Amino acid sequence: FSTRFQTPTGKSKKMEAPRTIADIYQQFVQRREGCIKALTEGASLPRFTFSLHRFRFPPIVRTGFGCPVSRTYARINYTDRNEFYEQCDPNKENLCLYGHPDGTWSVDLPAAEVPPEMPEPVLGINFARNGMQQSDWLSLCAIHSDSWLMSLLFFFGARFNCTGRAELFALANQHPTIYEVVSEKVPRNVVYKRQDGGEAYMTSNVMGMGASTPGAPSVGAGGNADDSARAMMNEPAMRTEPSGKIIGPSEFTTALCGKRAELFWPDDRMWYLVEIQAIDMETKMAKVRYATQEEEELNLLEVIEDGQMSLLG
Repeated sequence: FSTRFQTPTGKSKKMEAPRTIADIYQQFVQRREGCIKALTEGASLPRFTFSLHRFRFPPIVRTGFGCPVSRTYARINYTDRNEFYEQCDPNKENLCLYGHPDGTWSVDLPAAEVPPEMPEPVLGINFARNGMQQSDWLSLCAIHSDSWLMSLLFFFGARFNCTGRAELFALANQHPTIYEVVSEKVPRNVVYKRQDGGEAYMTSNVMGMGASTPGAPSVGAGGNADDSARAMMNEPAMRTEPSGKIIGPSEFTTALCGKRAELFWPDDRMWYLVEIQAIDMETKMAKVRYATQEEEELNLLEVIEDGQMSLLG
């Protein structure tokens, strides 16, 4: 399915919902960054420039008190937090703070659809603005933003098993909460060391792969489904560099069926762990299964000719 989000210009933008753990985590990071921008000083945003030039005063004028006044410039710089505070007008309807997948933020009305396509932020944050100390109100907004981000994390990760969900939480838990950053308990760019010692984005066994799983990976001669599942579990599901042998067109044979390999995606320049399920030598098409149990049909010969497949031992 796909989701929509409001851009800073107010235009609705449609985008595909994240499917892999890496995609879900990346969206979490970007949405978190957007919320933090809204609730902290962030970068200065010049909004108004006022100059006495516009009144055509001479270089030095005198006030009614006889004091000379030099021609000066007054510049007001607004930060994201100033802008967020002003947009949360208590006289407006229920408003929500949205962090977007591109790292921006917006204050807007909640989704009109019931039920919504995905979890919505808490609504009505604007009503409490004038009844609390500003720091307390910002902290409250931060806590609600943390809660919303976690709900999104597990909404998109609902199809993963306990291993996949634990991996998602471990990735998110590397970062301080928005509340910790807004209340200045922890510096913004701190990344905690993972308690489980994990180094990769994810483990392979996130969809309950195994012999009893419907449509489990097929294997070549001399192996079985349990062996294949265990082999996939012991490999990271994605890498920045290939760990196997880059194969050439001469190695395009049916012997590749059942083999584990790494498939290169040019758009994000990552190598993804796959198992080759079936090969049609006439059409050159093959079906591959990713570590997340997603399947894809592709022109395997073309992939090999482009040097985008690494064969694992």
